[in-house]
Amino acid sequence: MESKQPYLTNHTALRGIAALLVVVFHANTRVVPFVKDETTYWFHKLYLMVDLFFVLSGFIMCYVYEAEFQNDQPKHRTRHFLLARLARVYPLHLATLLASVAAALVTWRLGKYAWLGEVGARVLDFRAIPSQLLLLHSMHLNPIFTWNVPSWSISAEWGAYLLFPLLVRPFSRAGPVTIWLLLAAIFGGYALLIFQIGPNKAVLYPFLASGTTLDLTYDWGFLRGILGFTLGMVTYRLYCWGYLKASLSSTWLLVTLVGAYSVYAHFNLSDLAAPAFFLVLVLATAYGNKSVDAALNRPLFQKLGLWSYSIYMWHMVLADVLGQVGLWRMRTAPAAGPPGPPDYFGLTNTWVILLGYLVLTLVLGWLSYTYLETPSRRWLNRLARPRQAAPLPPANAPALAQTR
Repeated sequence: MESKQPYLTNHTALRGIAALLVVVFHANTRVVPFVKDETTYWFHKLYLMVDLFFVLSGFIMCYVYEAEFQNDQPKHRTRHFLLARLARVYPLHLATLLASVAAALVTWRLGKYAWLGEVGARVLDFRAIPSQLLLLHSMHLNPIFTWNVPSWSISAEWGAYLLFPLLVRPFSRAGPVTIWLLLAAIFGGYALLIFQIGPNKAVLYPFLASGTTLDLTYDWGFLRGILGFTLGMVTYRLYCWGYLKASLSSTWLLVTLVGAYSVYAHFNLSDLAAPAFFLVLVLATAYGNKSVDAALNRPLFQKLGLWSYSIYMWHMVLADVLGQVGLWRMRTAPAAGPPGPPDYFGLTNTWVILLGYLVLTLVLGWLSYTYLETPSRRWLNRLARPRQAAPLPPANAPALAQTR
């Protein structure tokens, strides 16, 4: 199932920028806090970059695979699609999970597992490993996010991949009325998550309460992912129609859109607006123009896009392992109460720690993409590729030849 569509390099860059912003979000919340919410909510709102991933994914799946599913859907087409997607996401998910488990086993072997605290032990819960292995950990099976926390979105996306072969033909044949009804249903689903499920979900710890936001992961993350993915499929239909192409391909409109989103995030306005921003952003960058294409096709942005999955999957593993190494070096259990100022191997300067974390994440992303992600995907795709049947022997061939 190889696509004949030209490569959307603008979306490659967009994916890389979004991945780096997720790293910045977790750096500010989990590694070394550097900007307080009362100063600006812009950094706090960066969890929404994951929703941009989902919209991009739904768009790209339609862009690449829709033609393959236009007619009848033999089982082998669906099978090849799912195998290709599994080869794309699973090896890296498994590698990061094994790395997290290995670090936790060292912590346990050193007798310091209890030093992780109640929340840390819940996150690194060995009982959650089966749901991680089966990519079910965004589907309301665990009381808290577990192991490599960002991988919840891979679980949600896998759920969307399973639905894609069933949805792609109806979406490809949908007319304007159907598309607008679908948009209304999608935003109704987002509103349900934000205003009903988020504020009223039962949580073990107060800090897990998302309030009226889209920041749902281990509990209703699968629904969040499917909504974003289907929004991306709708966005692709608008793209095929050339919807507002003349307006959306304007450089100034794209700059205005980014500026408007920054203001929206700064003032912590409702997350219900975010999917609308992302629909327009994905559509505008898909259309592109000379200036936008030239900016987004810079080597730095393209490299970030290529490494984006590895960057995304390794950045929290790196943070968690560094935190556990800190525990391994301690002689006494950490004091109860809120954590003190960050201290990474003697470093205490916030900006030095942040810069070091970002550099290590980028290097790890490059190494992972080059030596793990790409080789494993190619190997699995070769295994999944159907073998061509051998030609039938001629009717007068020896009987021995017909038995080989």
